[in-house]
Amino acid sequence: MKDIIRDDMRKEVLELQFNQVNKIDGFINYYLTWFLDSRFKITEEVTEFLNKQIRADNQTLQSIADKLKGKNPDETIINILNYVLKNITYRSDIGEQWYYATQILRRRNDDCDGMNSLIYVLARYAGIPSYNLYCGIVDTADPDDDLDHFTLFYWSTKSYDGKATYLYNIDATYQINTTPIKDRLPFQIDKNGIAKIFYLFNEEDSWKVKNS
Repeated sequence: MKDIIRDDMRKEVLELQFNQVNKIDGFINYYLTWFLDSRFKITEEVTEFLNKQIRADNQTLQSIADKLKGKNPDETIINILNYVLKNITYRSDIGEQWYYATQILRRRNDDCDGMNSLIYVLARYAGIPSYNLYCGIVDTADPDDDLDHFTLFYWSTKSYDGKATYLYNIDATYQINTTPIKDRLPFQIDKNGIAKIFYLFNEEDSWKVKNS
């Protein structure tokens, strides 16, 4: 399921997508690890966290993803978002815990990192390429929330304004929006409830936003 895109082009594609409507200075490749379980200080590199789930070729995940495929990737990503909202209940972790997609489906509850990473994994099993999907560690615009938030960005390769293709925020726990992609405005920092992006990653690469 590995996507064919040259490694030296990944950051160029990423910057093009994010800079169309967002004033971001750029990205630097960054080796990012995160707590899988902060209670026991278990960490994992974030690209490997995603990659091992894609490499597993899990038949349960594949069966779910096949049923959620739409006429095009834009329909598919919204079908997956609705599936997660219907089948997974939001529940805050004690400390920081990241679960794999199969664990989340068994538990049937999780917080932002679980519900949004599940969308990523199902989207990949449904055939959406990794260069159209970026997990993000961000700061929300909510003044009462001082914790980092895990979200997902989706790049649609279909132009609805006849000018360009755009990036959209897909999130099952914050500023939830199930509007079809074709009826949405593109993602913009400070206009979609996200004040700042710190890190972006998919199963291929991880990046730090410059000056973040």
